[in-house]
Amino acid sequence: REYREGDSVRDIHWKLSAKLDKLIIREAAAPQGTALHVAYSFFGDAEDVCLALARLWALSGALWEAERPHEITACAKPGEEETFSVLNKADIDLYLWQQLARPLPAEGTPAAAHLNSLPSPVFVVEPQEIVLYKNGEPQEVLS
Repeated sequence: REYREGDSVRDIHWKLSAKLDKLIIREAAAPQGTALHVAYSFFGDAEDVCLALARLWALSGALWEAERPHEITACAKPGEEETFSVLNKADIDLYLWQQLARPLPAEGTPAAAHLNSLPSPVFVVEPQEIVLYKNGEPQEVLS
């Protein structure tokens, strides 16, 4: 999440802050042994999907640098979600190259509409923001 007045300087994620050009605070989204989940919409406008994939790459890389294994779910139509486990840093690039090589469906359902079929907590990556959901409710917006 973004820095708020009163946050400890020790909690600043310096590398991610430099990348995003604003102060970002390290905050545990789940207990350390719990797998994290990231979902995004894989359909529609190619430019929007590319923007979402860029955000996905940054988030996934930051999670991996924080030694947080996670799963990525591509959402197109309900019941057709595809999940990929990120076990090492090379997995992130491999996954994104595979996605970029796939045909993009013209229609689908936004990732946020898939919350009932996704684990909680889940980061939902959209072209302009990342939203952390817990139990189907938005908790925090990362821009």
